[in-house]
Amino acid sequence: MAISQVRAQINGTWHTLTYDSASGAYKATVTAPGATSYNQSGGYYNVTVEATNDAGTTATADGSTISGLQLVVKERVAPVITILSPSSGAYVSNSKQPVVFTVVDEDGGVVFQHAWLRLCRRIVRDYKFRGSGADFTLKMWPNVRRGEKLYISPYKENADLMFDSSLACEFSVLKPYVVPLLKDLPAGKYPEADSILKAYERIEPLDEKYVPADSLIREFIGGSTFSY
Repeated sequence: MAISQVRAQINGTWHTLTYDSASGAYKATVTAPGATSYNQSGGYYNVTVEATNDAGTTATADGSTISGLQLVVKERVAPVITILSPSSGAYVSNSKQPVVFTVVDEDGGVVFQHAWLRLCRRIVRDYKFRGSGADFTLKMWPNVRRGEKLYISPYKENADLMFDSSLACEFSVLKPYVVPLLKDLPAGKYPEADSILKAYERIEPLDEKYVPADSLIREFIGGSTFSY
């Protein structure tokens, strides 16, 4: 039975393919979606291919079973970093003012929130030193954030000394520890955990052997030269 039509659906639009006798394949020139596929389910645009024969029988295939039908569109615009604190025109009374920021990609999705670093620290620390799983830490997290907003943020400017303890490499160092713990959680139970996992797809891990024994990160991953 001869094939009468082949078409492909990309981002909701169907495209009819033309048979190329030289290669024996059905082909079409299609413009890829303009937005990155990062925020799509699985990180790709699902391509559905449908073939119909002369008898009207149709068969389909898509990216859920064939990796070649997973269309990945990379970003073409650099992420945007937005400083949330200190605000524009704010009076800074010390030389080590903590900076709160978000990183947003071209499709408007937040790559990694500043507060997520503190959450990841807690998840790793609670697991390694308190015997608690990520589920326990995430249940407590709303209360922790509430306490921060009520009792820390309004008064921190009155402190004699403030410093930002986060390190540029910390996201990468924590990845091998926190990602497996988050993956053990039921998908969808904690939207924040799902968002962190998605963000970590963009971050490469860093082996802890490169972390000095006296680094503050050791407070969370262990192996510090200090006694607590």
